[in-house]
Amino acid sequence: MLVAKTHALLSTVFIFLIVLRKHIVVCEDADDFARIFRQGEQVRKNKGKEVLKYMNLSADPCKDFYEFSCGNWGKHNTVKEDEIKTPLSLLNTKINNDLISILEDQVTVDDGNTGRKIKTFYKSCTNAQRNGLTQEQFFSKFIKNNGGFPAVPASNWLIEHHNYNWQEIVSDLNKKYNTNILIGLKIDLNPYHIQENTLYIVNPNTIIPDHLCNAQYTEHTVLEALEYEVIEADVVENLISWLGMKSNDAKKIAFEILSFEFELCKAINLNVSEETNIMQYKKYPRNSLTEFSQKFNENINFDQFVRNSLGSPYYKPVIMTNEHYINALINTTEQHNKSTIANYIMYSALSLLSLPKDTDKSVRPRFCLDTLKRHLPEILSDMYRKKYSSISIRSEVLTLYDRLKNSFQHSLQNTWIADSSSRAGQRRLSEINLNWPKLDTNNLNVQFDIKNYWNNLEEIMSTVQPKHLTLLFSLENAQPSNEVFAYETRLAYKHTHRRIDISWGSLQTPYYRELYPSAMRHALIGQPLAEELSKAFDDINWTEDFLGIPHWDRHTEKEYAARSECFRTHTSNYMYNNPEIFQNETLLREIIAKNIGVNISFKTYLDWLTYLNPQHDHDMLSRETLAELNFTNTQLFFITYAQMNCQSKKDDKQNERYDILFEQTLESFKVNGPLQNSEEFARDFRCAKGTVMNPDNKCVIY
Repeated sequence: MLVAKTHALLSTVFIFLIVLRKHIVVCEDADDFARIFRQGEQVRKNKGKEVLKYMNLSADPCKDFYEFSCGNWGKHNTVKEDEIKTPLSLLNTKINNDLISILEDQVTVDDGNTGRKIKTFYKSCTNAQRNGLTQEQFFSKFIKNNGGFPAVPASNWLIEHHNYNWQEIVSDLNKKYNTNILIGLKIDLNPYHIQENTLYIVNPNTIIPDHLCNAQYTEHTVLEALEYEVIEADVVENLISWLGMKSNDAKKIAFEILSFEFELCKAINLNVSEETNIMQYKKYPRNSLTEFSQKFNENINFDQFVRNSLGSPYYKPVIMTNEHYINALINTTEQHNKSTIANYIMYSALSLLSLPKDTDKSVRPRFCLDTLKRHLPEILSDMYRKKYSSISIRSEVLTLYDRLKNSFQHSLQNTWIADSSSRAGQRRLSEINLNWPKLDTNNLNVQFDIKNYWNNLEEIMSTVQPKHLTLLFSLENAQPSNEVFAYETRLAYKHTHRRIDISWGSLQTPYYRELYPSAMRHALIGQPLAEELSKAFDDINWTEDFLGIPHWDRHTEKEYAARSECFRTHTSNYMYNNPEIFQNETLLREIIAKNIGVNISFKTYLDWLTYLNPQHDHDMLSRETLAELNFTNTQLFFITYAQMNCQSKKDDKQNERYDILFEQTLESFKVNGPLQNSEEFARDFRCAKGTVMNPDNKCVIY
């Protein structure tokens, strides 16, 4: 009897302990929940303060919403000369710092063999001495092995100059180092056969920065202008420090080098590099290399040039994006002696391989990071993905993307779109997927010496360049050249692959957080996604697909053109106060896409609210606002969209001319333009009909 009672007592105690443990766990869970809730509230509170500090509440939102939302951005984000700061540029700076931290961390097991090698290369770069003995030895060997440097005694020039052929030297440098000096080569999708890659002859790399080295800019300036004097001074300093030249000799050679390149800059058209759709390259001439050689009277032997650059003959047609530049190159090289051309080529090559001036502690780490981005972006992307990807955010974005597609599907049923075109559009929409940065499975089959950056750099180039060239001859499915990597902040619609590439960088704090109200998240990532999605249905990508099959009937095509013209006129009136001046078709497509992105993402947000039935969930609706702000949830959506486009900058001379031409800035139009066409915006901010932000006539496509 006593034993039975004892067992009963022990059983009771045991059950009590189990119940007590469950209560403790519940309490622990409750504590965790409370902690997470407090953390979320603090994040939201801080975000509210941040949003508020950038706003100019004294401005009239119905007159200039950009000023209302971004009026104090410049006050809190001061810039240096010619510098620009936007929310995305600040995020990019943070991402670069995160990447540098990854590279500077101690090697761990998780890094694997490839990660260890990348960190070794990075440290060899940050430790390398600029203008030291190792660099001197490397440069000396490099010059002797690549045709000589006339300005430098004992550089093989006296031996080489009789047989010097600049086309052979440049193509050899291409093969070894992918330098793209004087003639640029690019491998990308073939717009005529998207299952394969093709070769493009494009603009070259230049010493003078792109924004100063183009036909549009040089038309209004001279080489003696201040911006070029700064570049010339850098060239002089480099010639002295790299090669031990005397000051007067360095000044003479520097002027010759930049004078030579300035003539070439006059023929470089930047619009070529702005093509975002591979199909647009169909407008450029496409011939065999032999035919291009004949077209330019054999002044350039393109067959031999490409053979040397690739290490193999190439018989298929190629696309040339700037015939005018090739003519200018021929004329310029004919007008200069071999010494000037050789000096230019060798300085250009050394400038691509040299270390930067360490003006402050941040310069070298950033340079070494950029070197890895240029040569080994896939591996760097994978290192970033491993640390900063999130399963929960991925799931959230995929769900949002599906809802955006659903909203877009309804827009494709507009009355101005014929039934046949609507059905074709909906089929295409169903095919467009979201593509995340892929896992890199390639091994880096090189060994690096932490004490010899220059040898390491040669190892990378000799390994990566042949691998890059194999893309041209690969029988596998071709991929676009401008792949989106995990550490980037851009999204990109890839027409030929029916997908939108998304990066992990665009989903990092403080730019994006799951704890932000859904209204903000629909603006921060929903709007850019919808903007990219809309590009599948513009006048280029929908009218014909990459096989040349038309998808629009004539009625729909005509209706789209009329709506597009409304946007062109609206833009021209805003920018120039004249309906006829603005004629930039590429920029017009971007403007239309931004308008559609705002409309679709806002509709998607409203559908989300309706689905959750917030009338019966006041707590949920209260979380859609920020305590620090006296704005509704829908107003918060538009403010968030506006602040995505805030910008502070100090104008250079080019921008001063820009401001004279433009009545308003493009920065403000990116915000005000789409919102002027939004009935919902006007309603939410109670803008009377006929006010600046609520004009009588509105432009709408989807």
